[in-house]
Amino acid sequence: MYLEKGNLVVELSIPKVKSEDVELSVEEGRLVVSGKTETKTEVEEEKYYRKEIQTGQFSRVIPLPTGLLLDKAEAEYSKNGILRVLIPKEKEESKKIKQIKVKNIK
Repeated sequence: MYLEKGNLVVELSIPKVKSEDVELSVEEGRLVVSGKTETKTEVEEEKYYRKEIQTGQFSRVIPLPTGLLLDKAEAEYSKNGILRVLIPKEKEESKKIKQIKVKNIK
């Protein structure tokens, strides 16, 4: 997890998982990543190849810092199995205290 150009970036390595098998949500200041993996076996003509990948469900809960615009979060999944979640940080101006002038009512 790191900051880049005004965004909090969370990167996770989840190789051999299809993007449609990954679920992302933000709940109570936490990023929840879950999904499933499958075992696959490939057979090519008379040569046999066997690929095994762990089968099953996975889930990861990552606490997030405050001051993020969670409703603007985006995610991308690369061919090499890296899930990258970008969450914009609030601008410093939005955190400033604004004084409100009180007017007399006549």
